Amino acid sequence: AQPLAATQERTLDHQGVNASLSYSAGIHRVKAGVQYDRNPVSEQFAMVGSGTERGSLESQFDPAYGGAPFVFAGSKVGQNLGAFIQDTFSPLEDLNFSLGVRVDRYKLLIEETAVSPRVGFAYHVHQTGTVVRGSYSRLFMPPFSENLLLSSSPEARALSQNSASSDVQPEKQHAFEFGLQQALASHAKIDVAYYRKNIRNVADVDQFLDTTVTFPLSVSKGLAQGVEVRVDVPVFR
Repeated sequence: AQPLAATQERTLDHQGVNASLSYSAGIHRVKAGVQYDRNPVSEQFAMVGSGTERGSLESQFDPAYGGAPFVFAGSKVGQNLGAFIQDTFSPLEDLNFSLGVRVDRYKLLIEETAVSPRVGFAYHVHQTGTVVRGSYSRLFMPPFSENLLLSSSPEARALSQNSASSDVQPEKQHAFEFGLQQALASHAKIDVAYYRKNIRNVADVDQFLDTTVTFPLSVSKGLAQGVEVRVDVPVFR
C-alpha cells in the first residue's frame, strides 16, 4: 500500500470466572458477586514507507530516502478483579430503592482501583398514574485492549508532537438520570427522561489509514446530556 505498507499479528485471550449469590429476606433482595479476568496480550506491528514524497511525514519510514521501518513487538498479561453488592427494597408502598457498590482493581499498563457507587429510586403515584424515577451511577471502564500496548508504547509516543502524551487511561463517568412516566388513561403512556454524563478520559479509537486496524485512545474529558421522549401505545385490534 502507499504511502505506508503495514503488517500486524495480534492475539488477545480472555480467561476468567464469575460467581454470584442472591438472597431474599423481607423487603430486601440482595445480590453479591466477584469477577476475575485474565487477559494475555501479544502485539506485533510494522510499517514501511512505499512511494512516499521526499520530506513528507511518511518518508521517515521509506528506505528509499534513508528511512527505517517502524517496528513494534510487545506482550503483557492484564488482570481485573471486581466485587459488587447490591440491594433492591421497598421501604414504603409504591417506593422502590436500588443501592449498590462495585470495586475494581485493574492492572495492565497502569494499575488503578476504582469504587463505583450506584443508587436509584422510583415512586408510583396511584391517583394520577405517574411514576417518578432518578438514578446516579459512577462507572469505571478499562481502555480497549486491542493494540493498547502499541498505542501506549514509547515507540509510538516518539512519533507524537504532544510531549505530554501518556498511557491510554480508563474511562470514568458520573451518570445522572431523572425521568417521569405518565399514563394517558388506559390507552397509552408517555415517558420523558433527562440524562447527563460527566466523563473523564472518554474512550475512543483511531483508524489506521483506510484499513480496519484501530488504535485505542482517550479524550481528556467530555459531557453528554440530552432528553428522551417515548410514547407507548398498546396494540389495539
